[in-house]
Amino acid sequence: AVRELRAASQFPDWNPSHFLDTAEMTHAFAIGYDWLHSALSEDEKTWIRRAIVTKGIDPALPFYEQRRGWAVSRHNWNQVCNGGIGIGALAVADREPAKSAVVLRGVLESLPLATGSYAPDGGWAEGPGYWHYATRYNVYLLAALQTALGTDFGLSAASGFDRAGHFRVYFSGPTNRTFNYADAGDGVGTAAEMFWLASRFSQPVYAWHQRQRLAGGAPDPLDLIWYESASHSPEQAGWPLDAAFRGVNVAFLRSSWSDPDAIFVGVKGGDNKANHSQLDLGTFVLDAGGVRWANDLGPDDYNLPQYFGKLRWTYYRMRTESHNTVLIDSENQDPKAEAPIIAFDSRPEAASVEID
Repeated sequence: AVRELRAASQFPDWNPSHFLDTAEMTHAFAIGYDWLHSALSEDEKTWIRRAIVTKGIDPALPFYEQRRGWAVSRHNWNQVCNGGIGIGALAVADREPAKSAVVLRGVLESLPLATGSYAPDGGWAEGPGYWHYATRYNVYLLAALQTALGTDFGLSAASGFDRAGHFRVYFSGPTNRTFNYADAGDGVGTAAEMFWLASRFSQPVYAWHQRQRLAGGAPDPLDLIWYESASHSPEQAGWPLDAAFRGVNVAFLRSSWSDPDAIFVGVKGGDNKANHSQLDLGTFVLDAGGVRWANDLGPDDYNLPQYFGKLRWTYYRMRTESHNTVLIDSENQDPKAEAPIIAFDSRPEAASVEID
């Protein structure tokens, strides 16, 4: 571990032009510094701490002081950057109190902008993949604040955050594939933060869901640290088969919680302006008999020219024509369009959702 830390400490920088990289490396160094602290020499502590400050915290300070960029965003960049840099500040706060104070004040002001995106019912506009990226860094930070300072300053009480785990349970279909709208792959994967959320919000279904994923997936160290033994299936907990998340205008309908051959539909309206959106208002996926019959192709290669720029809507997977929705005159939807859920009905004999 020390050899890995030494190698990365000697990088000229941690790529602040793409600040997610800087934040993730700061997070890694903070964990290394904190978890290995009693086994590190004084010299090792010094250069690890110096790397956290000069390559992580120092490049972050202007974002907080000038309130710009990711510090004022409302999507995954906010949580990842605040999470990584905030944990770095907690790790070195006893030796760098002034800079750490600036960071932690900035975190407390900035993070609610992103956690507000879960309101009112836990949905996430960026799709399942970025739900995981954003939520796990949100939880990393909340857990670190709690263990370091004994409080998360009320950040976990943000409207809808207690239901973020609901969204993950519902967007996971019976074929172990998600409704992978936006730039998301369709594998459900594991999410250790579900254990933390289960404990924090007394939601045993969240723990059940993660335990199911671990049965066929790779565990994370945090699965051990946050493990929650109390668990109930959605069926045992009396969860309805169908759900509409009106904050993001996405709905899920299914015929069973336990049958791997169940019918499952994920359908979305939403907002084409949301981060990582594709021009897919009205699109759906459909599973039945253990097969996905209506697919979402997911993201394309992020390294394609102007993938997040002026050429985005020229790529097939981003365009309306690649999705299961209405296509008019072979043209894309308006990139600024919005489509609300206008009706939702869930009954044992039939369920339906209507999107404008």
